[in-house]
Amino acid sequence: MSKASKSGASAFEKLVSDYGDDARTRLSANKNEAQLTLPVSGLVEGAAKLISLQATADREISELDGTVRPDFAVRVDKLMVGHVELKAPGTSLDPTTYAPNSHNGKQWQKLKELPNLLHTNGQEFRLWRYGELVEDPVHVHASNLATFKGLLTASPRLAVVTREVVDGAPG
Repeated sequence: MSKASKSGASAFEKLVSDYGDDARTRLSANKNEAQLTLPVSGLVEGAAKLISLQATADREISELDGTVRPDFAVRVDKLMVGHVELKAPGTSLDPTTYAPNSHNGKQWQKLKELPNLLHTNGQEFRLWRYGELVEDPVHVHASNLATFKGLLTASPRLAVVTREVVDGAPG
């Protein structure tokens, strides 16, 4: 039994705590975005289960006639409902900070065409619909995912944002 369930935490709080444990372990040796693959897919799929949906995060599905490959396509009942794009911890998620000819700048020009995109660097989560920010960014309560101590926590708004990427409905 995890520490979170022993303390009587909600199911979402336990999901965030488990996400933090997995991210901390994976990022302790290497802090690139690939280390967030399993923790973030587990968070998204787990959030879906909490609202009685069966979601699957499929790796690097080409979209927009093959011009962009977000890190995940999210499916619910075999229907694609959203996408997830990972960035390395510490990387800005604000597209206005991307140089137009940089990898992130060019990639954003394509990603912003997607109807339901969760953009994360593991610590910050932004939900976009066709390039429009749906809600203010949501953060987990850790300044460094590789070295934080204790149980990871987050604003309850993270539950709303992760739910919206799997069900596409505003919170």
